[in-house]
Amino acid sequence: MRIPKIIIPILVLLFIVGGYVFQSVFFFPTTEVAFSAQGDSTVEFIVDGIKCRGTAGFFTEMFQDTPGIESITTYAANHRAIFVYNSSEINPDRIKVIFEKEFRLQDGTFEAFFHEVERRVP
Repeated sequence: MRIPKIIIPILVLLFIVGGYVFQSVFFFPTTEVAFSAQGDSTVEFIVDGIKCRGTAGFFTEMFQDTPGIESITTYAANHRAIFVYNSSEINPDRIKVIFEKEFRLQDGTFEAFFHEVERRVP
């Protein structure tokens, strides 16, 4: 039995379209980091600059000595960072100030690697 030549391109097209349609269902965290604080609040940021495992790892390292952060989960695929934090020790505005910190570049100028695009408080 011969398969018509048109079937394979149609199947490939269906898989590509299906991948784009269902991609949001299958997002897995890029990084998940837990710290010692007990959190009572959650905030989600869309952050320009979280693009891959490397930038997500650098992003979470910025908070390793920050009191009041219980956990950070990042999703590089859609540039999300979800913080669970203790609201009596830190707030979303302070979190933003930390990740928008400017770093000195080799040419002597300063630049922030991460920028808030959107904030969601559930």
